Amino acid sequence: GGKTLAIAAQMQNKGTLYSMDVDGDRLERGRPRCAKAGVFNVQRQTVQADVTKRDKWCKRRKRTFDRVLVDAPCSGVGSWRRKPDARRTWGGSGYDVVDGGAARLKELLPLQQHILRRAARLVKPGGRLVYVTCSLLPEENE
Repeated sequence: GGKTLAIAAQMQNKGTLYSMDVDGDRLERGRPRCAKAGVFNVQRQTVQADVTKRDKWCKRRKRTFDRVLVDAPCSGVGSWRRKPDARRTWGGSGYDVVDGGAARLKELLPLQQHILRRAARLVKPGGRLVYVTCSLLPEENE
């Protein structure tokens, strides 16, 4: 959504910008926003969600991208100030909670690593891989 529009603006509608997600509906919801902003260089691609399967589209494009931005699914801890109610879904009032937060991290960390490895394969030699989350937790960012 917003990151795609920001990158497209920097590219000034030149080149090709791929917006990839496991959720095709989410990608389609971005189409009207791009049209309204006058962005026409975005290609949308649904990628394999199952971490046990290879993604054929990604495999065919191995080492072909100049830059790849991974906006990884995360705990959302960094958005608590903007969305205080999100703390309830975390499972407590702090990051060291035993139940909700630790269980969520246990699920997220392997997924984040998988996404990062898959994205790294797309970057051509000399290219850049940028990894972002909205989390402040070192486990999700280091």
